[in-house]
Amino acid sequence: MYVVQPSNALWFGYAWEDKGKHLPDGFTYTSANNAQWLDAEGIREFIAPIEAEVLKGNEA
Repeated sequence: MYVVQPSNALWFGYAWEDKGKHLPDGFTYTSANNAQWLDAEGIREFIAPIEAEVLKGNEA
């Protein structure tokens, strides 16, 4: 899985920099070269743990 962060620190800062790998020069990620697609159910499964964390945080 890739999480592509913008190079500009405006939104996310740079705390993520040491947690990943730099992509090779020339790397591109587009719909045209994406081999893995999620349907609606796949998206629900993917975000379920994130939603649970958010909801748990809202209960506090």
